[in-house]
Amino acid sequence: MSVTFTSVRSAEVNPSGGTKVVVVVVGTVVVVVVVVVVVDVVVEVVVDMLDVVVAATVVVETSITFSSDAHAVTTRINANKDRFTSLKLLPVASKSKYAVRSTKYPYPVAKKITAPEIKARKGGPKITMVTAYDYPGAVIADRAGVDIILVGDSVANVVHGMPTTLEIGIDEIVLHTRAVKRANPNALVVADMPWLSFHISAEDSVRNAGRLVREGGAEAVKLEGGRKRLPVLQAILDAEIPVMGHIGLTPQSVHAMGGFKVQGKAVDAATEMIEDARALSEAGCFSIVLEGVPDILGEIITKEVDVPTIGIGAGPSTDGQVLVFHDVLGLGSGSYPKFVRPYADLADQAVAALERFKADVESGNFPSDAESYHVPDEIAAELLKGIQDVSPHPLPAPGGNPP
Repeated sequence: MSVTFTSVRSAEVNPSGGTKVVVVVVGTVVVVVVVVVVVDVVVEVVVDMLDVVVAATVVVETSITFSSDAHAVTTRINANKDRFTSLKLLPVASKSKYAVRSTKYPYPVAKKITAPEIKARKGGPKITMVTAYDYPGAVIADRAGVDIILVGDSVANVVHGMPTTLEIGIDEIVLHTRAVKRANPNALVVADMPWLSFHISAEDSVRNAGRLVREGGAEAVKLEGGRKRLPVLQAILDAEIPVMGHIGLTPQSVHAMGGFKVQGKAVDAATEMIEDARALSEAGCFSIVLEGVPDILGEIITKEVDVPTIGIGAGPSTDGQVLVFHDVLGLGSGSYPKFVRPYADLADQAVAALERFKADVESGNFPSDAESYHVPDEIAAELLKGIQDVSPHPLPAPGGNPP
């Protein structure tokens, strides 16, 4: 096997014994991608830079990197070729021709989730969605492997302490979406359109949805309401922005509904909601959130529409479930809604941790010697002597004893 580095973003492969190496470049770093048994031909692989980044994300965990010097690359690849004999070349549906997966050192190959992929999950594996409003929350959610991160207007309640979601505006949602996007999650990032951001006109709605995408980095938006939102929904879809619908208990309608109450408990109201769901599905929503409805209605709507339903207080028959990040982790204060199942009690754990910190500070146990920075005694003595000459206060001798 021999490899000759030919140009940035490409590598010429000269197989010997049916073995091939593909080399890609990210900036000035050359990354060995793959070794695989192939036909005995000379191959040149040119990879689009967007796909190089995707490939490198995987390769960093399964390969070694080299400097951009052509001779050094060739020498080190050939010297270390035995390290790559277990890597396989896999075709992928992207601009580049190949992706990588290691069989000797197995790592999960994370794949970015998209709105069309969520839509295709109808009736398939259950979809998991959780809210997140900042970088640490997004990192945690993505590490857990959730399918969708929703930057919800519920940030008004659980982060800003507001009584309803009506107080939060588009600027705040853009800011929180941007923080989530910085985590570069594999999960689909959906941003809520807050109250009055899609109620004035179709033009205004598209502009606000565009801000969430352009400034915040959202990959889809969610808006509340049924058939009366169809003109706005269509305008946003026409701008090539995927839309998630939301019907049932819609928090932005809290005053019109007379409070946070379960919706669709009467036949007429349930029928209207079914029609709303059908209309949203037919209009092009890639999924629909069902909130605060009887479980039987959640089941009926799920069967009636061609896109996935994601429930929150809508029973177990929906295509997926969503909960608020702070509720799942037990970070709230007071009681939780009936549909919430906390999986941790982090609020009490956090209080206990801060209480221990406070006690250690007050007792002098924090910071310890191991948690402090030091200089050699002779340097400490010089520092103390120099300061003693100009300080009106007595200073301790090196080692901590008073003079």
